[in-house]
Amino acid sequence: MRFAAMALAFGVCGCSFVFVRGPSSDRPRGAAVDCTSSVVAPVLDLIWAGLNGAGAVNAISTDDATWNRNVSTPRSTVIGVGLFWLALSGASAIYGFKTTDACRQAVAVQAPLAPPPPPAVIPGGCSRDVDCKGDRICVQHECVSPERR
Repeated sequence: MRFAAMALAFGVCGCSFVFVRGPSSDRPRGAAVDCTSSVVAPVLDLIWAGLNGAGAVNAISTDDATWNRNVSTPRSTVIGVGLFWLALSGASAIYGFKTTDACRQAVAVQAPLAPPPPPAVIPGGCSRDVDCKGDRICVQHECVSPERR
């Protein structure tokens, strides 16, 4: 059980340090920006940091007698490990949020929004016969009477 808990701890800590890539500063001009814009890893780091910080605060705020009666792990160990993971995961979250923000900014600078295409204007207002009233028909985007044709 302890091994599984330790494996989980090492698996979720520092996700941003492991999985988040910032935009390359030496990419050729006009080359595509290849970086991580998703905030999943920093959010996981933030959650892990919060859980470990809460565990450390709980251990700090519990007196020795109550702690020893309910928990077999030494209180000082829980405090030390909790603060260590809080610091490591917190630093990883900060790195992750800053790096993903830099990625999103680099992508935004690389691909400025193109103006929307102009709306299609149909001279005379028709594109087919059903657009015209009565027995009129559409000829070269203009509604005309059949006899005028």
